[in-house]
Amino acid sequence: MASGGYAAVARGLYAKGEEGPIFGPLDFDISRTGLTVFSGPSGSGRTSLALVLSGRMAPNSGNLEVVGRTARKDVRRHVALAGVAQVDELERSVRVRDVVTESKAWASPWYSVVGKAHAADLEKLCAQVFGERALPELDIYVSELLPLDDLLLRISFALRPAHGTPPELLVVDDLEQLVDVADQREMVEILARLAEDMPVVLTTVNPLGTDSPAHFAFALDQDQEKTGDESGVPDTAASDADAAAKEDAQ
Repeated sequence: MASGGYAAVARGLYAKGEEGPIFGPLDFDISRTGLTVFSGPSGSGRTSLALVLSGRMAPNSGNLEVVGRTARKDVRRHVALAGVAQVDELERSVRVRDVVTESKAWASPWYSVVGKAHAADLEKLCAQVFGERALPELDIYVSELLPLDDLLLRISFALRPAHGTPPELLVVDDLEQLVDVADQREMVEILARLAEDMPVVLTTVNPLGTDSPAHFAFALDQDQEKTGDESGVPDTAASDADAAAKEDAQ
């Protein structure tokens, strides 16, 4: 299956769990540029789809090519995933400095001596994602982070994997984990900015409004359509997510 000018192409993509279908069969094409939003109610398989798109979970049937690759291990290496608690949730009882230091250590040769993270390390890690938004303080606990800053930090880590290969696609799950509507709006704006340089996929419960940044919309129970300016976890998933989290940390 040739992907042509698309970041991802799916045909007949289907996943099921012990209690029945999770999603699909789905047919879709994800553009190599811009923001693509998959929306659907509870039970529509949004998180499982995010795991499949990022190579962290295998579908039961169908064809999927992501950034020119079909093998899960290859897809996983080239696709960043954020927003799935079982994959990227930060330890709440440690300081931001600690998680940044740990990230430095994973990305360094085994024989290197890695000192505690400083402001320059945080800037290097987070500047691309946070943009003009103030970076979190290094010495606050993760539990003290604002919800938006917590998710932005997780995205920052996802875009700088320990193996050092720059991701070619970013997948962010569950916009509604940000309860505040203003936070949701800012997150969408940040993802739209990131999508100017790489394809970005976001999953949501509700479709984005017509006043949102330009994006391609796909309703999990409907046909694909364009909106905006371009008017363009079941048990099985949980086990795959746990395994993916261990692999991503290596």
